[in-house]
Amino acid sequence: LGPVCLERRAKTRSPRTYVETAGTPASVRVERLTQPREIGTEFMLNALRLVEGGPEQWFVERTGQPLEAVAAERRLAIERAWLADVPGRLQPTSTGLALLNRLLELFV
Repeated sequence: LGPVCLERRAKTRSPRTYVETAGTPASVRVERLTQPREIGTEFMLNALRLVEGGPEQWFVERTGQPLEAVAAERRLAIERAWLADVPGRLQPTSTGLALLNRLLELFV
């Protein structure tokens, strides 16, 4: 495990600005995430949007953090039936997908 830095990229929401800046670096806002909590949150925001979720190992590999960093939140999500209790996976249940914002709030 080691330090990780992620970049969050977002296009402008304004159609006029998008057209005016399309194809230039100004068309995309880049935010560098360096804090472990931010990186873990970003990972969970993306992984839990997927019906199949992802292997727990992805969290470790892509955030540089042990899975214990989200253990309490994961336990609570499993207790609420928002995450499947599947060894080795971080996978939302159908209820978790239906209540995705509430599930993701646990990890923010």
